[in-house]
Amino acid sequence: GVHYCRSIAADRHYVDESMDTLMKPQVMLVWMMNDKPLPPKNGAPIRLVIPFRYGNRSIKAINEMVFATPALPPWAG
Repeated sequence: GVHYCRSIAADRHYVDESMDTLMKPQVMLVWMMNDKPLPPKNGAPIRLVIPFRYGNRSIKAINEMVFATPALPPWAG
């Protein structure tokens, strides 16, 4: 039932992508490179790679991911 994911980088830059896009086989969450942890210059700790989108959609240094469904009502507590 989740519609989109917000990936948030260490510098608080974020990218929202639909789950339909993120489930495509070309999309990768990368944390390793050449059998070693991804280095900071390449986007550690995790990098989102979406090859068919503009480069700025492949966000680096992800430290938070939020999954949401905008159709759900806000929590009434």
